[in-house]
Amino acid sequence: MNEITKEILAGIKSSSSNLLRGLDKLESSQWELPSKCHKWAIKDVASHMVAIDGFYHNSIMRSLQGDFEPITGIPSPNEIEVKVLSDGIAARAVQLSETMLKTKENTLNILSDMESQINTTWQNIAPDQWDYQTYHPLGTISLELMLGTKLIENALHMWDIFSILDTEYSIPEDLALLIMKIWTQRDIGERIYTADFDREFSVGIDLRTESNTHFNMEVSGPTLIMSESIPFKSSVPDVIIHASFSTFVLLLTARSNLHDELSSGTVKAEGRTKELLRFHNWFRGI
Repeated sequence: MNEITKEILAGIKSSSSNLLRGLDKLESSQWELPSKCHKWAIKDVASHMVAIDGFYHNSIMRSLQGDFEPITGIPSPNEIEVKVLSDGIAARAVQLSETMLKTKENTLNILSDMESQINTTWQNIAPDQWDYQTYHPLGTISLELMLGTKLIENALHMWDIFSILDTEYSIPEDLALLIMKIWTQRDIGERIYTADFDREFSVGIDLRTESNTHFNMEVSGPTLIMSESIPFKSSVPDVIIHASFSTFVLLLTARSNLHDELSSGTVKAEGRTKELLRFHNWFRGI
């Protein structure tokens, strides 16, 4: 197990505790509030977390037995349309919160059990098993990369819930940095793309923060490749963005608006800012 995997495991454990503790503090009236996740109330986000924990656990156990094919009735990754998949996930969460998970207490009891089960399962994976392949709707990935997607789910959906109740809430910088590092992995980087975007468009962007870790993004047509920046590299990027990791994660997942962040001063930019705005449209799929 490498160091980043250890960090991700620790991040999942802490975010899981914070998620359950935060949900437990909600009043019944807050359970019904709309979240920042499109189409979902807070209760629907919680139901979704139950569903994905079940999916992750099932996929992991099947992977450890050498089975990474889709479950019966689920199409293979190359047959799935992203919008159809997204709409199906959204509808399933609402269905769960209106049937099996009607009350906050019941949802939290089940989610607590599921989080405990999945966290124990992650911890019991042997060092030589992290490369095992497993099924994911967008493609066959390693257990190590699936671990990363679980951290992303935790961090983003916690923001979807708790930023509604506290306007100062943000994704912790240590988790946001881990998400950035996960996105640099080739297997996930290949899935950050916008199919219908101008194939002639290309731009190089550096993300610089107050830390010593910076990132570079290269957009070429429909594809985005992200990597940790090399200090004192000779090439000059088209645009330099100054922002926190947490702010940039929200931008790249279309949970925040670049125009608003530039206007407020939360994000600062140097260079070909027109290209930066086109990049903003790129990851929003406009």
